[in-house]
Amino acid sequence: MNMCNINIVIIDDHNILRESLSQMIERENDIKVIGQARNGKDGIALIHSSNPDVILMDISMPDMDGITATSILLAENPDYKILAFTMHEEPYIVYKMLKAGARGYILKDSQLNELIDAIHTIQRGEVYLTPRISSLIVKSYYDKNAESLDDPLSVLSMREREIFQYMIKGDNNHIIAGKLSISVNTVLTHRRNLMEKLNCHSLSDLTRFAHKNNLI
Repeated sequence: MNMCNINIVIIDDHNILRESLSQMIERENDIKVIGQARNGKDGIALIHSSNPDVILMDISMPDMDGITATSILLAENPDYKILAFTMHEEPYIVYKMLKAGARGYILKDSQLNELIDAIHTIQRGEVYLTPRISSLIVKSYYDKNAESLDDPLSVLSMREREIFQYMIKGDNNHIIAGKLSISVNTVLTHRRNLMEKLNCHSLSDLTRFAHKNNLI
């Protein structure tokens, strides 16, 4: 094995994404994917057995989400280098992940070369924030929201948060099901639950809620 390799693990609940990402990353001469896991619980076990240099961590996952897994891992060993790799760019989720101890935050729609740069940056012991997230944090600071950022979706599970975001973007149940690789019936169940939790009785109510809380 090349002693210069940066050994990483990928923790994400989408199998195709993990496999594709692993293949693309390993085209780099100095990065080796030494393991994959589909949720935070399995990821913790994998990290204990493999001791990677950098951990690529999704946030929304079944059984244990990435924020919880990050908190547990860094409570055990503050030297773990965790890079959040997620679709979420809501301020309160970003702050929760960074507060949990992640050393970086990059979005899934980023270019591969940016992800590679982020991995190298984290490995060097530095912090990496994708530009949109950096701008968000700066804006929150100047808006005086950084210290007292309320979470209007605190009653929702991570999966319900995802479906909420797709709903307010106008995606229908079939599109949401396809994006999340779940059944339409599961989408309907989560949709019904989140509407009840937010005290919204229609999509119009949900849209007004989102506007009122600056979520769109």
